[in-house]
Amino acid sequence: MHAMTTDPGPAIERILHRFSNHASLDPTLPLGAHGLALDSIAIVEVLMACEEQFGVTIAADLLAGEPLTVGGLVAAVEEARLKAS
Repeated sequence: MHAMTTDPGPAIERILHRFSNHASLDPTLPLGAHGLALDSIAIVEVLMACEEQFGVTIAADLLAGEPLTVGGLVAAVEEARLKAS
C-alpha cells in the first residue's frame, strides 16, 4: 500500500491506461460513455484494481447517480484511504 501522502493520481492513470488507449485523462472525463468508453464490467474491474493497488474498499454507491469521472475516481480512492487510516 502507498503512503497516505502519496498522490494516487499517477497510479490510477496507469490502471486506467490498462483498460483504455485514451491519450488524455482529464479529471472531468467520464469513465463510461462520452469519455473513456469503458463498459460497466471494465469500470468494475478498474475499481477492483484500485482497491487492490491501495488496499482500500471503495464505496459501493460510487456508481450510482452521476457518471464516474477520472477525478471522481481519484477523489473516491483518496476518501477510502482516509477512512482506512
